[in-house]
Amino acid sequence: MGLSTSGTPGVRWVLTGIAAILALAGSALLARTPDRHGADPVFAAEGSEVSLDQSGWLELFVNPDALDYLGLSLPIDDDSLLRATLRPGERPLRVRLGDKAPTSIGDGYLLADGLRFTRRSDGAVSPALRVVAAGDGLALSFRDEHDREWARILQIMRSPDVAKDGFRYITANFAVGEALLAFAGRPQQGLSIANAGLQLPFAVPGAMGIAKSEANPVWPGTPGTVTDVLLDSIPIISTDMPGIETMRCRQVIGGGTCDGPGGTEGEVVITPEARLRNSSAANATDVPWYRMFSEASSAYPEGTPKIDQHPYLIWNLYRLDADGSIRQIGRSGAKHAFATANEYCNDYTHYGSILGPGCSDLYNVHSNECERFLGPRSEIIPKTGQWGRCGSIQDPDCNPATNPVTGFTCVAAPDSPARDKYSYRLRARESAIDMGLHPGSRWMMEAWYVVRDDQNIHNTMGSREVFPAYSNTLSRWQMGLPGPFVLGSVLDRWLADAAANESTHRAVADTAEGEITVAVRISRLGDGRFRYDYAVMNFDFARAQTDTMTEEPNLRITSSHGLDGAAVELVSGASVEESLFDDGNSEAADDWAASAITGGWQWMAPATPDAELEWGQLRFFRLISSDWPGSGSMTLQVAGGGMPASYAVTVPAPDGSIHLFGDAFE
Repeated sequence: MGLSTSGTPGVRWVLTGIAAILALAGSALLARTPDRHGADPVFAAEGSEVSLDQSGWLELFVNPDALDYLGLSLPIDDDSLLRATLRPGERPLRVRLGDKAPTSIGDGYLLADGLRFTRRSDGAVSPALRVVAAGDGLALSFRDEHDREWARILQIMRSPDVAKDGFRYITANFAVGEALLAFAGRPQQGLSIANAGLQLPFAVPGAMGIAKSEANPVWPGTPGTVTDVLLDSIPIISTDMPGIETMRCRQVIGGGTCDGPGGTEGEVVITPEARLRNSSAANATDVPWYRMFSEASSAYPEGTPKIDQHPYLIWNLYRLDADGSIRQIGRSGAKHAFATANEYCNDYTHYGSILGPGCSDLYNVHSNECERFLGPRSEIIPKTGQWGRCGSIQDPDCNPATNPVTGFTCVAAPDSPARDKYSYRLRARESAIDMGLHPGSRWMMEAWYVVRDDQNIHNTMGSREVFPAYSNTLSRWQMGLPGPFVLGSVLDRWLADAAANESTHRAVADTAEGEITVAVRISRLGDGRFRYDYAVMNFDFARAQTDTMTEEPNLRITSSHGLDGAAVELVSGASVEESLFDDGNSEAADDWAASAITGGWQWMAPATPDAELEWGQLRFFRLISSDWPGSGSMTLQVAGGGMPASYAVTVPAPDGSIHLFGDAFE
């Protein structure tokens, strides 16, 4: 097969709202000026190739639910892991090195020993498979002797450090091919069933050197610099694999297999891909990207703790209903980033554990399913980007040396809640995504990174519209083809969707503890009354307490709280006729209670788990009043004590002193 240099395999780039389009890997990457850190970078000549003539390994962290759906078995262990040997064929696979790391696959093939699928219905076993170029960038195809494709590896995060890792895929999606679907008797295309990693050694060409060292990075906080990471596209989509996938579904009571709309209520795990990019500004800093429990670079400034600093990823699902309301119907835990591929860098020497200026990085669906790196949001102080490692689910005894899981693997510790395949994932109720129950509604998947020292959190988040539907033929939920990527929060989209006769307002409480935004839409109803809709989004506010006897990297967070109350001022004797609260779930026990107070209307959270409005979450409030809108205040009460006890913002509110004969909303 011929070589391809078209970049990430199967990817269609959508960079709505992004200031600069990244150049794809190619000859432009090879015409370099001296490194921004003062070193003269050394590059392999254009078109340099290496031969993978030594054996290595392939590791699949399998989604058992996907295997069950296909009616297949693999020789996986109790941790859902399959480890196979990759060895050179008669003509070893060749790899092109273009930007000091692998950029495309050439001729030849590998043999995958130990990768055989068994059909459960009759015990039939799939044939031996060869690993060849998929014809596009770094994608790999698993084919039989008749050249039929059984599986494909794509959406790849490669290791840029060839001197250390050789040819290595840190994480990638392992998707089924047409031959495997025919073998399983299933019609669905584009189904991924595992996270894939692989590694094969090769002799590093002399011209390559080891220029990917971590010498002299420009760290956040350096005078005259800016730290700004942008979300490029969430998710990257291609013609053969959606970037937002339903991973599994279980019945809420009993845990049986979901039976779709109209049946027993179930909850669906939905996971997106996300790609980010560091700023390409001349004064942009490097961004530390050290895997948890790893030793940070010795190049950290003198006196800086060697913390395993890394960004975090969260994702949320929203429903925008036809009545103008917005509900956050699903939210993930926190995904700890663990490596950076440094793709498509601009005039920059890549660092394996540091995201360089202009560099891009992709976390595919299955890497965001890696249970080893999932945990609760409450272990993170979002405003500062600090992780409370001590007492976390990854290190409950505050001794990383006793942690049974080290290095890179998707397998969580034996006692981690994440091993149940549902904890810390985004779970949405079937009834909340059933289009038949919500005519005229729209669904939005949002993701954002929390990056320490990031100077603009709002360009580090973005969303796509999704189209949930249950296929009776396939007996599973699907998200359909996602809509265009939009930079910014879903709250922005909700405000932008306001009708022409609606009034909108945004109020921001930008505090030392984080940011809370109140978005407001006001409309006049047919009976002359007014509907006041308040969407309160806690972006990164947390009142966190830490153990004063601990410090990074051994920080312990003893408590973390968000908001547990909201009150709207009723100006000049205005009254409320109806009110509504919605937290996006179907649990009544954590609903906030509404009541009239002197000069206002309030909602208060009960003292039950998960009732607080924590960071990364949204709550929706509605008032119906006969009084016209004036200017009032909304008070946001902080949970957990401490000072100040609340924050207030100015918002439109019912005002009993306004009496108009016209209609400002016409």
